[in-house]
Amino acid sequence: MLNPHDLRITSYLPQSGHGAGGMTVGLTTSGIIVHHIPSGLGVSCDSERSQHANKEKALQLLTSLMLAIESEKHMLPPPTPYVAGKIMAIKNVRERTGCGLKEAKEAVDHILNLYPDMDIAVVEEFAIPYACGGLR
Repeated sequence: MLNPHDLRITSYLPQSGHGAGGMTVGLTTSGIIVHHIPSGLGVSCDSERSQHANKEKALQLLTSLMLAIESEKHMLPPPTPYVAGKIMAIKNVRERTGCGLKEAKEAVDHILNLYPDMDIAVVEEFAIPYACGGLR
C-alpha cells in the first residue's frame, strides 16, 4: 500500500534514563520516524533494540493508521446538497465582503434562521448586508 517514494525515513537516538551514572558510549540511533509525505502522517518507533525492527514496526503502524483513516472516510455520509450549498454561500459571502469565516457563517445562519424555507442560492444575497457591515 505504501509507495517507498512517498516515505521519508529518519533515525534518531532514543532517549533513555537521564541523570548521573549512565553510560553514553556505544549508543546507536535505533529509533525510527517514518513520514508519509502526501498525507503528512508520521509515526515513530523506538521500542526495539534494532533499527531494522523499529523500521518494520513503524511501517506496520503507519499502514494500519492509513487504513483506519481510509475506512473512516468511507463511513462518513456524503454532504447533502443543502450543506454543500450552505458552504458555498458562506464562501461567496466571505469573498464578496472581505470578512472572516466566523462573520460570514453567522450572517448565513442568521438569514437561514429568519427564513428557513429560503432557497440556499438566494441566501448569500440576503446575508451580505449582515456580514461585516455589508459590501466593501
